[in-house]
Amino acid sequence: MRDVVFDEFVDLNSKSGDVLRGQHYWKNMWNTIRNYINNPESKFDGKDGVLERKHLNVISIKHIGKEADDIDLVPVLGANLDTFVIYEDENAINTDFEANAEEILKLEPKEVIKYNLSRPSLKYIKEKIERKEFDRILKTTKNRLLAALREKQNQQESIQPTIKT
Repeated sequence: MRDVVFDEFVDLNSKSGDVLRGQHYWKNMWNTIRNYINNPESKFDGKDGVLERKHLNVISIKHIGKEADDIDLVPVLGANLDTFVIYEDENAINTDFEANAEEILKLEPKEVIKYNLSRPSLKYIKEKIERKEFDRILKTTKNRLLAALREKQNQQESIQPTIKT
C-alpha cells in the first residue's frame, strides 16, 4: 500500500484527465492531522482549555426554498435579490455601516460593481458618508457595500503570509 504514491494516477480535477506520478501530489497524513489540529475554531472564544461559545448577533435572516417569495418563477426567470424574504435588524445594519464608514470610503468601483453599484453611485454614496448623511442611504445599498467590504477583508486575510512554526 505504501508504494501507491509512486504509481501513476489520473488527475480527476483536470479536464484533460492527465496521468500523473510522484509523491509530491499526495498529502502527508501527519500534515493533514496537524492542519486539522491547528485550524482555529470559529465557533468558540479562546484558544486553550474550556472554551466559551461565541455569541451571535443576527442582523438578517434570508428565507430560501419553499419560504421564498415567487419561488415558482425562479426556474423560468431566475432568482434575483427580490425573490427572497429577508428579515433584517435595521439598527444593526446602520450601526455596522457607520462603524465601517471609513473603510467603505476606501472601496473602489471594481470592488462594488458585482454588487450592482456603479461608479457614479459609489461616488454619490461616498459623498453622503463624508457628510454623515447615513440616513439618506438605502438599506439595500448599505448591505451591498458591507458585503463588498467583507469580501475585500476576506481577500486581504487570505493573502496575508502565514508564519510556519
